[in-house]
Amino acid sequence: DAPILPPRAELRCALVALDHPAEWPLGMVEGFDMSPFNLLAAPSPAVLRVRSDGATRRSPPTSLLAMDFEAPTFGPTQETAVLISDGGVIHGVAQWLRVDFGADVMFENSPFDESRSHWGAPIHPLSEPIETVAGEAIEVTARLVSAQLLISARRA
Repeated sequence: DAPILPPRAELRCALVALDHPAEWPLGMVEGFDMSPFNLLAAPSPAVLRVRSDGATRRSPPTSLLAMDFEAPTFGPTQETAVLISDGGVIHGVAQWLRVDFGADVMFENSPFDESRSHWGAPIHPLSEPIETVAGEAIEVTARLVSAQLLISARRA
């Protein structure tokens, strides 16, 4: 009957634009556009990070895959949310954590806040940038496949 710490956590995400989108893992190779394969690549914290790649948030953040570690089943393994773009180009989806320690003690390592965290916030790149207008809806889907997190986005 020992308490589980933390008892709850959730994935947070927001649409982002990058200052240097050409630095993505795959692009033009020997005259072939390999960028669609970026959808299949797991995000590498060493490749794309919010702070080091100059990401600009393009939507209010939302929560996905809320986990309750005290429940018989932790939570969903797939979830879709609609994020509303502030307008402009979207290159990917940034992800970070919000952890609920109980008794109203919360920790969130948002890369868009002034506070610093040693946890880097990875960016899940889109295969193609999406040009949006303010108020446009973008569907973001998060999936847990084995121990891998996959995040994708498309126009709603």
